[in-house]
Amino acid sequence: MKRKTVESKSSGDLSLKSSVKMTRERSLPFYEKYLLTVEEATVYYHIGSKKLTQLIKDNPKAKWILMNGKRTMIKKELFSMWLDQQSEI
Repeated sequence: MKRKTVESKSSGDLSLKSSVKMTRERSLPFYEKYLLTVEEATVYYHIGSKKLTQLIKDNPKAKWILMNGKRTMIKKELFSMWLDQQSEI
C-alpha cells in the first residue's frame, strides 16, 4: 500500500512538472516573445551560443541585455536593431 502511494505521488509530481514545462514551452513561439534566453536566441538568430555569450560579455551595458537573476535575457527587438547596425560579429 505504501508503494502505491509513493508511485502515485511521484507520478503526479512528474506529470504536474511536465505539464507546467509544456505550458511554458508552448505559451508563445519565438517570434512573438519580447525576451529570449541565450538558447532561444541562438536558434532564432542562427548565432552560436559561444558567440552570443561573447557578445554579451563584450557589451555588458548594452540596452538589449536584461538580467533576470543569474539568467541573461535578450530583448529581441533591440538586439535585432543592434545586429542590423553591425557589419560583422
